[in-house]
Amino acid sequence: MELLQGFFQQTLYGYFNPQKLILIEKYNSLYKHLITVRKNDISWRGYQFHFLPLDFIPGGGSLSGSCYKAFTSKETWSNSEAKCRRLGAQLVKIESAEENDYLVKTFLTASAGTYWIGLSDQVKEDEWIWTDRSLLVNYTNWANDNPNNLHGKQHCGHIAKGSFHLLGYEFTGFNGEWNDLECDVQLEFICEQFSP
Repeated sequence: MELLQGFFQQTLYGYFNPQKLILIEKYNSLYKHLITVRKNDISWRGYQFHFLPLDFIPGGGSLSGSCYKAFTSKETWSNSEAKCRRLGAQLVKIESAEENDYLVKTFLTASAGTYWIGLSDQVKEDEWIWTDRSLLVNYTNWANDNPNNLHGKQHCGHIAKGSFHLLGYEFTGFNGEWNDLECDVQLEFICEQFSP
């Protein structure tokens, strides 16, 4: 961490003009190193900088306060959330039909697929909460007859598109609806980071 801070200080002193608030070409090199810092907010001489993790896509319109990244590596729900947290993000929290549609159009572009979202009832059965501990209250997009806690083991939410088979389950005609699934199943996942 000290080496990184030293690199940051040298780069800023050499390439930063605080009067004009301009970061120039060395930004890209610095940006790659900053991703390893736990928090993406950095203060220097009274100026606050916020760096987004690499490859996050900014939302538009009413979603402009969020950035998203889909991971195609498959992980359990809790490992997915841990990976998001390491990037200063969380599993996606879907708060509106607009956001749900955005995720489908941006990430579920194949004819069929599914991603973990930040929703679970692991703490208390039938009390669905997001990873930020807020209750699922205003917007939901559950598929028909869901959540159903099939076999008493489905406690984590995912968003799906298309028709496909997964671990003996058959998914038919999904278009961004949510379903509950066993949390130890390995799926792709979407992280969301909120702008300060």
